[in-house]
Amino acid sequence: MSHVFTLPASVKLTDRSSFPSWFAQLTFLARAHGVWEYIDPSATDHPKLRAPELPEKIEGDTLRLHAIKQQTHTQLTTKIQLIWNWVVSTVEPQRLQLASLGAASDGSLATLIKELKDELCPSDDDWKEQVLYDYREITLRPQTDRSTAPEDWIHQWSHSYMAAKILKLEAIKGTLPIKDFLRSAMRYQPEWARRELDGLARPGGATAALSLDEYARWFKQLTQDHGRGRIEGVYATLGRSDGYRCPCKKQDTHRWEPSTCGRLEFALTGHTSREFRFKPSSEEIPGIKRRLQEPIYEALRKELRAKGWISESDEQQGIQYPGRIVA
Repeated sequence: MSHVFTLPASVKLTDRSSFPSWFAQLTFLARAHGVWEYIDPSATDHPKLRAPELPEKIEGDTLRLHAIKQQTHTQLTTKIQLIWNWVVSTVEPQRLQLASLGAASDGSLATLIKELKDELCPSDDDWKEQVLYDYREITLRPQTDRSTAPEDWIHQWSHSYMAAKILKLEAIKGTLPIKDFLRSAMRYQPEWARRELDGLARPGGATAALSLDEYARWFKQLTQDHGRGRIEGVYATLGRSDGYRCPCKKQDTHRWEPSTCGRLEFALTGHTSREFRFKPSSEEIPGIKRRLQEPIYEALRKELRAKGWISESDEQQGIQYPGRIVA
């Protein structure tokens, strides 16, 4: 028997507002396990799942074919039972009981899901309207709610986005939803989001942009790697030039670690033994020092203190710019 993954039960079906996320999770799980056609509530005719009958003649090839059919049947019934268990564990008990009474005619999972859908989402227009409202509210939430943690936001956003994808909503297509996502992501990853928004604004930038799915995966990776300063793996995953983010650059990256960057050393100490093409100008240096103080460079600041490029008093009081102006 092939391995079947444990099904997450974090999404609960309690009322009309929770139905879109719940149904999106159900659809994803059923399709991932290859059993959606057996439980799709919108289908008028579902495949019959019957155990294969033993052939009259027991021969080598015939017996092997029967064994394969039996194994396939066992795998399907096991997966459908997992979905049954998931539905039972995620639907509010009273609603499940009422839906079960309505589905008692044939006792199938497809009928049970249809009963739940008819009760909580009586029309496709209502469903789309609810999904669209949830998606927009969750997407823009970081811009108004400062208390939402990045992990919580991207988790909630992923569920709402999944529901919108299932319904193929126009609101998630094109460049505008990407910009909305990045504007909200700026609350947690300002340098990254600002750089990507600037890239979209350049001529041809929208054409070369990543998809919304890719930006979401990238943000998840950045959230997990927050504070380490390095995003080489993220760039490689997305097919971009790998590298390290460094305070010396407003955008882009370079392939050497920031703790060995000659431009950064020169901006902080006024000298360096390393060779580089463009010396930071007096106008650029304050920006470099300002970027170094951002949360994403916390680990880098520790390295630079150990190297003597900055001191603890510099970090506590703000790194001093030329002319003794304290940032």
